[in-house]
Amino acid sequence: PVIRKNGEKAFFETSVYLKYNSKGRKIGFYGIVRDITERKKEEDLEKKFKIELAQKVRLRTKELEESQEKYSNLFQHSNDGIFLHDLEGNIRDVNQKVLDYFGYTKAEILSLNIAQLHPISEIVDSEKAFEEISKKGFVRLEINFKKKNGEIFPAEISSSLFTIGGKKFIQGIVRDITIRKQSEQKLKESEEKYRNMINNLDLGFFQVNWEGGLINYNPAFGHLLGFGPTEDLSKINVKQFWQTPSERDDYLKKLEEEGFIKNYIVHSQKKNGQNIVLQLNSHLIKNIDDEPIKIQGVISDITEKFELEQKVKESERRYRNLFESVPFAISLIDQKGKIIYCNPPTEKLLGYNIEELIGNKFRNLVAIHPNYLPMMLKRFEKLIKGEILPPFDAEFYKKNGDLVW
Repeated sequence: PVIRKNGEKAFFETSVYLKYNSKGRKIGFYGIVRDITERKKEEDLEKKFKIELAQKVRLRTKELEESQEKYSNLFQHSNDGIFLHDLEGNIRDVNQKVLDYFGYTKAEILSLNIAQLHPISEIVDSEKAFEEISKKGFVRLEINFKKKNGEIFPAEISSSLFTIGGKKFIQGIVRDITIRKQSEQKLKESEEKYRNMINNLDLGFFQVNWEGGLINYNPAFGHLLGFGPTEDLSKINVKQFWQTPSERDDYLKKLEEEGFIKNYIVHSQKKNGQNIVLQLNSHLIKNIDDEPIKIQGVISDITEKFELEQKVKESERRYRNLFESVPFAISLIDQKGKIIYCNPPTEKLLGYNIEELIGNKFRNLVAIHPNYLPMMLKRFEKLIKGEILPPFDAEFYKKNGDLVW
């Protein structure tokens, strides 16, 4: 390089020649100088570009090699079987999982066509899959395959169409779903068993959302509420079956607090308006945010039982009023001789509080005069056997020690 007057670096190309006189003697030399600075810059740029290009090629080659190695590892060690085949179904490559699935050696399976890996019953579906992938470039389906030993197994397959070297190929990813199918079948059988059990219950089974919309129910539920077996209740809100709909709010509040309710009495009404009494057992179903979303339970018609209980309660109330209002001392004694109730005149007669008498056996009471106890025990045995005895007189001690007849 040469430094110009202005300080710039320059490159020159020189050609030097000897100069001779007429007699052939050397008398000097002359030369030609050409400025090649621009050319030199271009050569340097070209050299730099070639170096950078070589570096990029080496880097890209390394990346491709790593990518190829990575793909090869993914391909060979995938948990799913991977096929590579042409549009005619001729198998070009498979991974180890395919060999494990089907029981072939690699040489054996590369000599086969995809169609040969399906039972005859699946050929039509396989051909449809080929047609779909040719149109859309992708297909996903469940289909049965056949192993080398003839065993059939269900699989889920996802296939994609792509091009290599100008030729179209299909990559199919196969997953054995035998265990999943077995689980689904068991679940289906369990659901069927559960459904049959629910549908054959004498109790009315129901599922409703929090607002009361009916989600699911069995035939007995519709029957209890006066609906025919073919009537659809799916659009019905159960609020309409409460004689007093506002009472459902109290029920929901209790259910939300406790999570479940047993033997809850609901005054309800049938489709035709007939009043009935239902006994409700239900539990609350919440979402992942702990918000109530569904209620599930059973109902039974206890109208007759409820009305009978009400009559019994009324009869007991009247009997108790009569029992307590008579002026005579009356005590109720069970078959073991234990006092279970006394009316107020008994307190007045003997001077004991009712609480002091109830729960004690009459034979142990100090109120009974010893001379009369044997006779009273014999009479008690006869009464237990059902004999009707005439009244008799007996002497008792009051709490303060006084005798009374």
